[in-house]
Amino acid sequence: MSGKDHQFVFNFLWVYKIKKGPNGEILRYKARWVARDFSQKYGVDFTEIFAPTIRYSSLRLLLSMANHFDLDLYGLDVSNAFARSEITDHKLYVQQPTGHEKRSSSGKPYVCHLQKGLYGTKQAARLWNQKFKKFLLARGWRQYESDPCLFSRHTQRYGHELIGLYVDDICHCTSSEKAHKALLQACNSEFPTTSQGPLSWILGMSVKRDRANRILSLDQRQSIFDFLNTWNHNFKSSSRPTPTSEKWNYGSEPPSTDEEVIKQYRSQVGSLNFYAQTTRPDIAYPVSVLCRYLSIPNVQCLTAVRHIMSYLAGNLDIGISYVGQDNLALEADCDANWGSPNDSTT
Repeated sequence: MSGKDHQFVFNFLWVYKIKKGPNGEILRYKARWVARDFSQKYGVDFTEIFAPTIRYSSLRLLLSMANHFDLDLYGLDVSNAFARSEITDHKLYVQQPTGHEKRSSSGKPYVCHLQKGLYGTKQAARLWNQKFKKFLLARGWRQYESDPCLFSRHTQRYGHELIGLYVDDICHCTSSEKAHKALLQACNSEFPTTSQGPLSWILGMSVKRDRANRILSLDQRQSIFDFLNTWNHNFKSSSRPTPTSEKWNYGSEPPSTDEEVIKQYRSQVGSLNFYAQTTRPDIAYPVSVLCRYLSIPNVQCLTAVRHIMSYLAGNLDIGISYVGQDNLALEADCDANWGSPNDSTT
């Protein structure tokens, strides 16, 4: 439409990304026309924007149950998921994609009335989540109150099924391959969906199964490897995430005043905290200690971070393993500081 027929126009830009597989191999090159959402105005272009995603703890629970009951696990991917949902809450006007502009007879560029949610618009994730939720509920799926991105269904034909949703990445747990094909067919009736086959990779985690022995293993080897390479350090391997010969008196030295050092420390600890909460509980305790000094890190804190990163460099393949048992019971063991008697932080 003509530029004079709109109220407010916000900008987009091309974003290029390389999608990699579990071993770092290049799967495909992606180009997206993405909104610069900071130019959207509250009350004019959007109101509600919250969209839930499945918690990692819920996803691990789903995977562990699949292993325990020896269920099939499949991955589904919706092509350009955000563009499959309709924008109904507000009228959005955007600039034309760079390289594909059209002009009026007077030479003025047209603007586009956006009818589908595109990546970068503030409400796109929410609209897609609502669309997929509506799709599932209409077909007899039940949404869990404990996690709004976890769904289940039981039918006489296909038995019990579970779905975990993280934006457009879908984990389907079922006892029948026919049930997976039926779900894939139903999804394709609404939006283009491809099956990734038996689940081997989800949310940066590698999934390995030994169904004969009922063992399912998760690790983030490639993600951790990329994280370590980001800092371009030659880390020497360490056998423990914490030093056993030193006291944890991290607050005894004066804090750093270098803003770049503080920024780097926060970035590294944030990444380590993510791994601690997903597949590396072995570093959870030392990372929790380092989180206390995010605003006042000192030399001892920086040394401790490097020590944990050295430990990860020498133990990339460690992860979480679930072993199926006849009795489905929760068991836990804890040795928080790896037996160090000199920890003065507790």
